Amino acid sequence: MKKTKLVTLALTVATILLGYSVSTAATYTEYEMYVKRPSNFAGNTYYTGAKYEPVTGAYLGLFAEGDRAVHDWNADSWGWYFTNVPKFMGKDHAMYMLYMPYSYDFNHYKSHYAEAKRLGKGMQICIEPQNGLDEVQNDEKLLEMAQDARDTDIPIFLRFANEFNDNANAWHKDGPQKYIEKFRLVADIMHKNAPNVVMCWCPNDWPIASEHAYYPGDQYVDWVGVSSYPPYNSSKQPWQGNTWLDRFREVYDSYSAKKPIYISEGAPMANAERAYNVDTTDLAKREISRFYASAKKKYPRLKAIFYWDNNQELGAGNIRHYKLSDNPPTLSAYKNAIKDEYYLSSMNTQSKNYYQLIKSVKMNPNKEVVTSLVNDVKNDISKVDYYINGKFAGQGTFPEYDASVDFTNFKGKSITLSADYFNSVGKKVKNISYKIQVKN
Repeated sequence: MKKTKLVTLALTVATILLGYSVSTAATYTEYEMYVKRPSNFAGNTYYTGAKYEPVTGAYLGLFAEGDRAVHDWNADSWGWYFTNVPKFMGKDHAMYMLYMPYSYDFNHYKSHYAEAKRLGKGMQICIEPQNGLDEVQNDEKLLEMAQDARDTDIPIFLRFANEFNDNANAWHKDGPQKYIEKFRLVADIMHKNAPNVVMCWCPNDWPIASEHAYYPGDQYVDWVGVSSYPPYNSSKQPWQGNTWLDRFREVYDSYSAKKPIYISEGAPMANAERAYNVDTTDLAKREISRFYASAKKKYPRLKAIFYWDNNQELGAGNIRHYKLSDNPPTLSAYKNAIKDEYYLSSMNTQSKNYYQLIKSVKMNPNKEVVTSLVNDVKNDISKVDYYINGKFAGQGTFPEYDASVDFTNFKGKSITLSADYFNSVGKKVKNISYKIQVKN
């Protein structure tokens, strides 16, 4: 099986430069305790009923076509990411991502769709109208695209004209009204002719809150995605003052009650933005670990994460480094981060567990996994000590902060569950406590 020529990466790389030097995003500092519970406790609390949506958990997704360690586009299918990613990264992924100009025949990647079908994988296909939105018409081409998408017989996340709120993209200049018109047109055709396709509305996370004017309406949007990259400056600080966990919060808060949310692409850089010779591997490694450990707690309606495993060449020798195979520490961090069964390797599955905020639940009178979410750009928290009524009950370490805490002796009682948070040099920087009830 041979693949046709790779679409030029320069045309498809997410441009995240907009606004970096002129704006500062909200910075959140959060310390919260959670308890790990079987997913059946959640019921449909975090489920909207969208096509392909897991009730709990988040699909693992990846753009790996540019990483030659896992993908050789000149080889047959056994040299592709479908086969090599599980071996290289220690875990299979449920979905993979490809980019395609609108002018291309949808079957440009037909061999990839066939391999995805053979392996039971989904595909995120990013359709980019690089000649502007007017090239999208209610015509035979669009109908053929829908029919070809249907014939793949795989779950397709159709990410149409993504990052429309970023002025680096050709379709941005057409404005919100034209964008909405064309998104609705594509959605109507796909919904009518391709039942395996979900329409994905996917802004950039920056400028914050700039996406709302482009929303096509609930009947046209199946999933809401967001491109999210956390850059660092030459002083090795978050460029806009916030963590990866914060960058897409505004989109999540605005739309997650009615649509499943996903990271349509994203990754931390292993070098500094606009100071590309400054290595930020340690920061990227920690950000990967922190993000995957925290997102499953903070954002239960986040249902898929597509990691961007590719570098971006900017010219004049400048490169944004994201590629995992180029950086063993970030690769190791990613492999460890995705081990948790919460992150799903197969479509149409769900996680066995989920997380509840402790201050809003009652504890069971047995051993429970108590854990923490720490979101703090100023302090690297290395460990957490947990206490029941002032007595030591367990310890958790970065990045999960999990501890098995025994509530057996407190059956039917009201207790104080508290936590002390310590930085990397052993200094306590935070204490939180909850008054909670233990069940009979």
